[in-house]
Amino acid sequence: MKASLKVLVVDDSEDDREQYRERLTEDEQRSWLITEAEDGRTAIDLVKNRSFDCILLDYSLPGRDGLEILKRLRESNIKVPIIMLTGQGNEKIAVEAMKLGAQDYLPKSNIDTAIITGSIVQAIERKSEEIELFRRANYDHLTGLASRSLLDDRLLRAVDLCTRNKSAFALIYLDLDRFKQVNDTYGHDCGDELLIEAARRLQNTVRAADKAMYECKRNTTLKFMLFE
Repeated sequence: MKASLKVLVVDDSEDDREQYRERLTEDEQRSWLITEAEDGRTAIDLVKNRSFDCILLDYSLPGRDGLEILKRLRESNIKVPIIMLTGQGNEKIAVEAMKLGAQDYLPKSNIDTAIITGSIVQAIERKSEEIELFRRANYDHLTGLASRSLLDDRLLRAVDLCTRNKSAFALIYLDLDRFKQVNDTYGHDCGDELLIEAARRLQNTVRAADKAMYECKRNTTLKFMLFE
């Protein structure tokens, strides 16, 4: 059975979108589910409401160029791998795209079935590895909640965002009373189970639509951040 990959093609040129469709459908190893968008606004709305394995993003778009759309997607914490496409072959654009988190950069004049499918598959693999490395570095292995460093980073981002938008956000600080007594009386294994259960209840309490950050450490403290 062929592997099925969902790709969002963002390009205002119908001819170019047709070319990508043809190249992808020529692939005999995989099945491609292709969604198309003619501009960045439509693309962002689609990504927020649907899941994709990869995004093919044209640099030259009406209104905002591909680099601006790429930045918006990253600011929204979108983790889908993105490949920047351009008919200009400009190395400066390529460098900027990679700095903003694009997984690859392809000149439109150099696209065939092997190149585009290979680039997508490699982009997905690299992004998966990147996410796993980020998870190990920034999330507690016991509870799966965010580490102190990630909490601090998200808090600074929230402050910056609210300063720009003249808005506010909420910070809820939770403390586990007498947690040390649990460790001293029943042992650290029992204390770990308590932390895991407390983390699970926090995660189940927050709606999936909310953006939430947590921190859980063995010093009896649970920190919970909810960004509106």
